[in-house]
Amino acid sequence: MEDFSVNSYIKLMKEDKYIPSQWDFLYLLSMLDNYQEVKWLATEFKKMGKQVTRKMLHFMIYYTSSVNECLEIANELSRNKVKSLRKMNAESVFSILYIQLIHLSDTRQQAERFFEEAHSRGINLGEGHVEHFGNLGKVRSTLESVKKHLGSTKPDYNL
Repeated sequence: MEDFSVNSYIKLMKEDKYIPSQWDFLYLLSMLDNYQEVKWLATEFKKMGKQVTRKMLHFMIYYTSSVNECLEIANELSRNKVKSLRKMNAESVFSILYIQLIHLSDTRQQAERFFEEAHSRGINLGEGHVEHFGNLGKVRSTLESVKKHLGSTKPDYNL
């Protein structure tokens, strides 16, 4: 398969009147670098008839670079009512969300508040996460690792 840009890929899917899958989304996600691009991609998929799934939201978390972006995904997760989660339970997604919130926190107090909130929801995180508050290097390295993983995803749409 030739190397196409995300825009080219979406344009071809639209021309074919193709309804994309979450695997197409995850494949294209590996080519993006920030949350605004990811939000745009999700919007394009919605326009083509693909609703955002928890799995898609799960991977979108890694692209956030602020607490507000994380909270935006938290709101979307709360509204997202998926009957069958297959291999992925809601607790694991919220666990990842809270870890990201803690790492993106500006102050230790804010990080501790998110840690306590997670604990009150029954999500048990290790105390060590609070020590990494404000660690944007850790956030970036995690994103790069996730992008590498997503890059091996096989899309359903074949060019």
